[in-house]
Amino acid sequence: MTSRYRPAPVAQQQAAAVAAPRLPSTVDEWKKQLAQLIRELEPGGQFAHQHWQHGRLYGALLDVIVALGNAYPGGIDRLQPRH
Repeated sequence: MTSRYRPAPVAQQQAAAVAAPRLPSTVDEWKKQLAQLIRELEPGGQFAHQHWQHGRLYGALLDVIVALGNAYPGGIDRLQPRH
């Protein structure tokens, strides 16, 4: 029996799905997610003119780049494309 003060299990699952979106789990999914961010920063995108948010995004992306460089054998220098 479900208490009238507690949501039913299905409602809890739906609330959890809204509160915590599923993170990408493959490289291709991460690339799609990053491509979506690019679209949001381009003219007409949600974040294109939200300049007060750009610094926060830039900082987060730098953290990702540093972590990727630390994870990659040989570091960030070996990840740079050769010209």
